[in-house]
Amino acid sequence: MNNPADKQPLDSNLQRMLSASLPPATPDFEGRLTDTVLTEVARQRKRAHTILRLRRPLIALAAAAAIILALGVWWPTAAPRPAGRLVPGYGIVTLANGAPPVEVTQPIELAPGQIISTAWGSRAEIALHDGSSLVLGPRTTLSINDTPGGFRLSLDHGALYVKAAKQTSPKSLRIDTPGAEIKVLGTVFDVLVSPADGAAQTLVSVVSGSVQLTSGGQRALLKPDMSALAGPGKPPVVVSKVPEIREIARLIEMSKSLASKDGLPRQYPSILEFKDAGVIDAWLVVDLANATAVTSCTLTAATPFTAVSAFTIEGLPLKVRARGALFDIDLSEIPLPAGATRTVVLHMEGVSGLCRKETNAVFSFDMPADPDAPRALVEMRLPEDAWVSLDAARVVDERTASGARVFLIDARLKSLGLLVAR
Repeated sequence: MNNPADKQPLDSNLQRMLSASLPPATPDFEGRLTDTVLTEVARQRKRAHTILRLRRPLIALAAAAAIILALGVWWPTAAPRPAGRLVPGYGIVTLANGAPPVEVTQPIELAPGQIISTAWGSRAEIALHDGSSLVLGPRTTLSINDTPGGFRLSLDHGALYVKAAKQTSPKSLRIDTPGAEIKVLGTVFDVLVSPADGAAQTLVSVVSGSVQLTSGGQRALLKPDMSALAGPGKPPVVVSKVPEIREIARLIEMSKSLASKDGLPRQYPSILEFKDAGVIDAWLVVDLANATAVTSCTLTAATPFTAVSAFTIEGLPLKVRARGALFDIDLSEIPLPAGATRTVVLHMEGVSGLCRKETNAVFSFDMPADPDAPRALVEMRLPEDAWVSLDAARVVDERTASGARVFLIDARLKSLGLLVAR
């Protein structure tokens, strides 16, 4: 139909049909009508040719789009990055992800959200891709999620040893347990979740670095040699792993109990450990107070000493800088507001001058009674061959431990005078 020669027969036929169908009319009218019809036919023929010519490129574009869509169906997408690598140690280790657990006997890459479980007498290790390492103890259930803010672990129950890689802010490794959250910035610590009184309890023990434990709407900062117990709806209970600080805390509670029974106020307790050559290591409890807010304080020793360290009553280590008889305690970890009080445990080592030398191998130590002084518990740790006279003191406990004789006395005693009052 595109050949101009093909148009002539069609035009002639249209002319004959119009002539036969119309009544006789003037020549001018017949000519005008014929011209109008032929013009319209030519216009429609041109439009049909244009549509036909444009349709072919559109068909080609549609085919290309279909090919692209088809490619999108099978084009390979990047697989999610593994959260880490699971290495079964011994016993039974299983892995689940919305399906029945499957036992794992060979190292395997972990996908985020998978649940790892160990049975009785079993152990497994996980290397997270941020450099952190985890060790799962027996009867432990753990899942790992990789979030934009860092790894988030969920420890349902069991024991978990964590050696966290140094975290880059704002990322941090977090562990959720029933009723508690642990935030880590780079440390080594243990987490134990076990049922107690019908509810899961979380025990965190720090080896190095620092951990922030949140439960019951309160936070606790844990550092080396500190542990804390937390439960659903309950604030953390922080305990030091340093034996002497734990003993001081126990003696403080004992002092409160004795005071409630006999109505006599008690001073803070102390521990005196006698060394060779009349030297004493002393553990003391002091209250720090100031009229204005401070982040450090300075104490003065009344007797020579070789070293001093300071802790909160929960066992949080505080920085100390010794300057001869003076030593400065950094309170930035526990700022002291105006009018407030902070209780600090001091460990003064190598204290000399309190024992009197009798002969080359004999030293004596006297703690005179003071009838006007409040009672105080004093734990004395003496060599096994030491001679002890406790005429004015009431012995609360006596035992042998680690080759030393331990006496706990409750008496009205004069101050040891280790610190200069200010």
